[in-house]
Amino acid sequence: KMDIIVLKGNSHVGKTTVLNILRQKLLEVTSDTIIDDRMIDFLERTKGCHRINVAKLRQCIAENAKGNIKNDFYIKVKIKGKIVVVFSMGDYISILRILIQIEFQVDILIFAFNTNHFGIDVLAKIPQLKYNNMIEFVKEKYDGDFSVYNNSLAEQITAKIDSII
Repeated sequence: KMDIIVLKGNSHVGKTTVLNILRQKLLEVTSDTIIDDRMIDFLERTKGCHRINVAKLRQCIAENAKGNIKNDFYIKVKIKGKIVVVFSMGDYISILRILIQIEFQVDILIFAFNTNHFGIDVLAKIPQLKYNNMIEFVKEKYDGDFSVYNNSLAEQITAKIDSII
C-alpha cells in the first residue's frame, strides 16, 4: 500500500505552482534517480486527455516533452529506494482514477485535487486506491507574498515525504 499526499484547493489558488516548486526540489535531490519527468501540455489536455483510458493517459504523458513549468506535469523519482510520483493535474476525477490504476505500486503518490469539482470523499470510490495514509494539505488564496506561502507549503510537503521515507 502507498502513502498519499493530496494538495487540495479551489481553482486558480496555486496548487500546480506549489507542486512545481516541489518538483524542482525533487529534481535537485534525485538527479541520478529520475525515472520519468514529463510536462502535460494544456493544449494536449484540452484535445481529449480528460476523456481517456489508461493507454491514452500513458500516451499523453509520453508524448508531451519537458517544457514550460506553468503547465501540468508528471514526475516519478526514486528516493532512498522508495518510488515517489507527483502529478499536478487534479481537475478531473477520471484522470486521477487512471493515474491510480497506472501507479498503484508506488510508495508515495502526490497529486493536486480541485475541490471546486468534487469533494475529497470521491477518492473512496476508486477501488484500486489502497493506501496506508492520506495526508491532506490545503492551498488557499493568500493576500500576502505568494512566493513565501507557496515555498512554505512545498517545504511542508517535502518534510512529510522525508518523514514517510
